Amino acid sequence: MRINFKETLNNLLNRKKSFKKNTLDNDSQAQENTDLSTIENKIRCEKILNYWLDVELFDLPECPFKNNKDILSEEAESFTAKIATDLVVKIKNNSDYIHDESRLVIMFQCHKAGYIAENIDLHPNFIIPKTYLVAHSFVPHYDPKVGTIQWSLSTEDKDLIINLSTIRTIYRKCPPSTAHNLSLSEWIAARVDEIENLFKINFSDPEQKDLFTTEILQDKIKKINRTLSNKFWPEKTARDFMMLHCQALESEYAHDVLDQPAITTQGDLTFRWRFSFYPEGNESQQLGPFFVKDLEHCINQLDQKGLSGLSMPLQKYLCGTQQRTYIPEAVGHGHFYVPLTHRIALGRWPTNAKYGLSLLQTLAVNVAKETIQNPVVAVNGPPGTGKTTLLKDIIAERFVLRTVQLLKFYTKNNEAALLDNTELLDQVMNYSILVASSNNKAVENISKELPSLNSIAEEFKADLKHFSHIAAQDEWGLFCAVLGNANNRKNFKKTLAELSAYFRFINDRYRLNLFTKQISNTDDISQKLIYLKKQIEFWKQNQLIFDLFADFEQCSNFKTHLDFFKPLREALYKVAQDKLQIAEFLEFAQAMQAPEWDKLTFAFIDVKKQWFAKKLYIKHQENKLNAAISDFQQTFKELNQCLGAAEQFIVSTENLDMWQLDAQEHLSNASAYKLSGSIDPSEFESILQKSTPFSSEKINQCRSQLFIHALALNEAILETQSAELKKYWSDLEALLDGHLESNEQPVYHQRLWSMLFLFFPVLSTSLSSVENQFKLMQQVEGFGLALLDEAGQAVNYQVVGLLQRCKQVVFVGDPIQLEPVINIPYQIDRSIAEDYMLLAHQYAKQEWGDLYLVSTQSAQTIADRASQYYAKIGEREVGIPLLVHRRCLEPMFSIANRIAYDNKMVAATSIQHMQDVHFIPSGWIHVEERAENLNAKGYANRAEASVALKVIQYLAENQAAMLAGGVFIITPFTQMKNEIIKEWRKQAKDPNNHAWMNCALGEKAQHKNYDHFWRENIGTVHSFQGKEASTVIVCTAASVLRRKTGGIKWVNSKPNLLNVAVTRAKSHLFVIGHLRDWSTGKLSIELQDDMMYCYQSFQAFVEQPTIDYQQLKAKPHMMNHNESTTFYFGG
Repeated sequence: MRINFKETLNNLLNRKKSFKKNTLDNDSQAQENTDLSTIENKIRCEKILNYWLDVELFDLPECPFKNNKDILSEEAESFTAKIATDLVVKIKNNSDYIHDESRLVIMFQCHKAGYIAENIDLHPNFIIPKTYLVAHSFVPHYDPKVGTIQWSLSTEDKDLIINLSTIRTIYRKCPPSTAHNLSLSEWIAARVDEIENLFKINFSDPEQKDLFTTEILQDKIKKINRTLSNKFWPEKTARDFMMLHCQALESEYAHDVLDQPAITTQGDLTFRWRFSFYPEGNESQQLGPFFVKDLEHCINQLDQKGLSGLSMPLQKYLCGTQQRTYIPEAVGHGHFYVPLTHRIALGRWPTNAKYGLSLLQTLAVNVAKETIQNPVVAVNGPPGTGKTTLLKDIIAERFVLRTVQLLKFYTKNNEAALLDNTELLDQVMNYSILVASSNNKAVENISKELPSLNSIAEEFKADLKHFSHIAAQDEWGLFCAVLGNANNRKNFKKTLAELSAYFRFINDRYRLNLFTKQISNTDDISQKLIYLKKQIEFWKQNQLIFDLFADFEQCSNFKTHLDFFKPLREALYKVAQDKLQIAEFLEFAQAMQAPEWDKLTFAFIDVKKQWFAKKLYIKHQENKLNAAISDFQQTFKELNQCLGAAEQFIVSTENLDMWQLDAQEHLSNASAYKLSGSIDPSEFESILQKSTPFSSEKINQCRSQLFIHALALNEAILETQSAELKKYWSDLEALLDGHLESNEQPVYHQRLWSMLFLFFPVLSTSLSSVENQFKLMQQVEGFGLALLDEAGQAVNYQVVGLLQRCKQVVFVGDPIQLEPVINIPYQIDRSIAEDYMLLAHQYAKQEWGDLYLVSTQSAQTIADRASQYYAKIGEREVGIPLLVHRRCLEPMFSIANRIAYDNKMVAATSIQHMQDVHFIPSGWIHVEERAENLNAKGYANRAEASVALKVIQYLAENQAAMLAGGVFIITPFTQMKNEIIKEWRKQAKDPNNHAWMNCALGEKAQHKNYDHFWRENIGTVHSFQGKEASTVIVCTAASVLRRKTGGIKWVNSKPNLLNVAVTRAKSHLFVIGHLRDWSTGKLSIELQDDMMYCYQSFQAFVEQPTIDYQQLKAKPHMMNHNESTTFYFGG
């Protein structure tokens, strides 16, 4: 959401003065006694939130420059062609191309902000941010009579964006004379006023009604761009600073001709301006902070209401949980685990019923059941440990529980309107579910996976439906609304329109009105045949043919037209029974002439009128509803007996037999956890971790069926409300866009939110869209459950708005995979934080403020401390750990287990697909360059790139099965990624290479071509989070010869990068690089040990005899991966 910068800035600066005055004494006392219990929670929350707001507000706004597919902003030179010419053409061709929300955004003084990295060691992939000094939006006004556009300055405060971070840097590093004798806040306030006046003066012309042609606009933009440079770096010291630390935005190489800012003939220093045009409005574009409003709102709530103004999840997140419960090993701790696993979840995602949740997955689901006791639940899931599986079961149970409440209400008030009952609305909102992530791909993946038929077991596919006729062909129904950015909302509105249309004509279950209207409105017999074909396909697909004629027979007009309907009925019965194909039926229909078509039309219209008059459709709705209620109640009653017995620990032999529970396999009592006989304790721990508490195949089938019946019942009840829902459909779109206005906002908004959740139990969004997407939900804990996926990648303060709106938040992630992308360097982060919080100043020491630093603490690590239940992985304290790994075979599993998880993970990956398969064993392929042949500096290692492609070619031509599941080429370094892509595209020019290149795509992507490979299968580690392939090739790139030992140390400083890279490989891993140079790394050495073969050259790799999986033998190996590293980038 764009914000009013001036208002927000003034609020922050005023609050900062008051905040320091009121709390510094408290903080001084806290410094004398650092026991966290002495720090009053309200003050602590104020400090953290104000610090986070400061970081967010003073963060660099991003200039949307380029991505892989398109240019997000344009250079000034193309303004005339793009705006004066191309835009006019687009508007002439489509008058709806622009509207009131369309905006032209001009970004002034665009540059690379090198000053934020001054005197800081940066990791090798650090990219200097692209930013601008000021951005302002202009509104287009098109005159169709003369075919020209005029522009006016937007008067909305949110359409002005000012780069406060750069302004603050100038003030601190090279203050101009205008800053002398002024505080930072005074100088910034003065600059904001000056910028506002600059635009008002230049774009005020009453005679022209404040409208300007494109040519005049362009001239004024140039003038303002120069003026802004003179206002912010008018003197030599400031110009020298900007010249030293900044680059032009277009600069790509060290000695690019555009590498330096421009110097005018008057000696002024200036950067260029850029522009972006957004026909749909720039609400969702990367032009400003996304979290300011939510942070401000929470601070205000805290100020006005104290801690009660914050949601319980947010309170826990900020203050932590004092009395926490340690999760011990399973062996001998049945008394701990049984009470936390015996509450069987009512619903289950309908996957294969043979497989249940593992021990710790079950514990996590049980803990998440207790919303009030556990407002924050942190689940730590290493790669391949079933995080999504766990989330699906939580979702399924919440939906079943909501259906129970819905049925209770409907049974008591079946004549009443659902949305008029506030008690029911509260229940619907209690069980509402949001799925969010900072990683857009993660949100997209889970949003697609929920309604996907691919993950559903065959035995359930036929019955699993929820408005399935509106869903996509590869989906089982409507369940998840994918929201967030403008494009997602636009696509979702299409689904809403289809749903609204279905309910508008819901009584016409046979689509008789549409059919008769279509064939009546055309005399073209070929067109009539098309309509008839579609109608019969619809009847057959939805199994309506027998019902259709059964209903017709109850209409007296049916007998009047019996000579027509009788042969039609006989033919369509055969179609329904697959005794006659629709194409064969149409062959007879093709012989019909106009009089016969008239007879068909009249007969259908005549009977249709009686059918509607008799309201025969009601009977079908009632039958559908009654059947759905009966199925749901029967399954619920059956399952409830099992639930009651388990929760009361009545696990008699009779109950065990009835539900096919094995006391040991399903851990139905504490004695199942006791070590007995001569079994090794570690082996028994592994067995217990893989066990499935209270999760027999029969129970899983029953739980899955209950979820399926709940979906059917939900659909049936909603269909009875079609008349009542009509008045709300149009307002749903306005609600999602945040533009809805109503006199009784809170009540009416809740009614609309409830309606949305009734149809779509899950809404998904990215964290960056939460503030804007849910700006009409400001009620504390207005939503029920939020599931935050990939929380280890989430910036800690970016979840505040989500937590404030929900009753419970489940964080699912892994801090030992990819870390959050943070633009603010560590030292700058600390300098901001010290204005608010107590920080440690000695190495290896820690104060309470260190636990909330943006640059070092992800959302997952803070949630781990807020969660009631925790475990230890080495020296790390984590939330509920998921330890049963089902993705990687050896040696990848053992490598990841050693370097990242203290050997706590348990292998459960099936090796069935590897039986009787011979392959080249995983290993390290040594590549050593010579100084005289060094082709490029930095990390662009052409020798390794060449070997990587040779490996793929050899496998494609000799071991194609190893590439069947795809192959990734991964590197830690951006320069190396570009080098590999360059080499791939170079070799792709030779048609002789196309065969093996296409093979590299794998079986699932065979419809793509080799050009797709370099876009999707080559990249840095960060681009492969959440992906997997049968084979992974890692190019290390760095070496002593290249003088890049810093890169080797960086990769080895934390296990995150290697952990992600290794665990992308399901079956085979090949590392390419200098063996000796990388053997010095305490983590990378693990890629050369145990089951990893060491190939002294590519030729040695080619000559290696193949082996089968049973020949891989792991050697015992232990390491202290928690030993501190002495190498840091930015702290």
